[in-house]
Amino acid sequence: MADIGLEEIPGKSDNPKIKLAHELCNVDWTGGTYMDEVPWCASMMNLWILITNYQFNPAKTREMLERKNVSKDKMIQIADYAWKRAKQFDLYLMDIPEPTWSPAAISFSKWGMEVKPGNEEVNMLCLLRRSGGNHIAQYISHGAEGRVELLGGNQSNMVCLSDNYYENNILNYRVVKL
Repeated sequence: MADIGLEEIPGKSDNPKIKLAHELCNVDWTGGTYMDEVPWCASMMNLWILITNYQFNPAKTREMLERKNVSKDKMIQIADYAWKRAKQFDLYLMDIPEPTWSPAAISFSKWGMEVKPGNEEVNMLCLLRRSGGNHIAQYISHGAEGRVELLGGNQSNMVCLSDNYYENNILNYRVVKL
């Protein structure tokens, strides 16, 4: 994934991609907290879903963004990210659900289709509870001692692989409806 290593910028600056993700989810940062210091796993997942939608169906995605009154500047940023990623894939049309448009990980509890634990596959979304709130990331594998490895945003303040999550905290897995 192109975003592995993307991280928060300490201090008074924000990572532009994290900021864009939050803006798409209408996060209000007027409280003095910098955008990339507000929990951002769900906002980033929403941006990745938009980028993926754009790759597979640009016209539908533009219409979706226009309905949400997303500015042309933000649409251009999303298209640019999608174009950079598109070089890596043979594209085909696929009907991917809209993002949840919410910065809350729990908003993914109804996204796509639920897959019961035991039937999970690589890259399905994994929704789990953790201290400080819920978390959404892509499932990668089961590890030792009841842990799962996930790829997601806001894992140690960056996009990375992490096995700091336990199977007993998984709420469910989510996949695009087939």
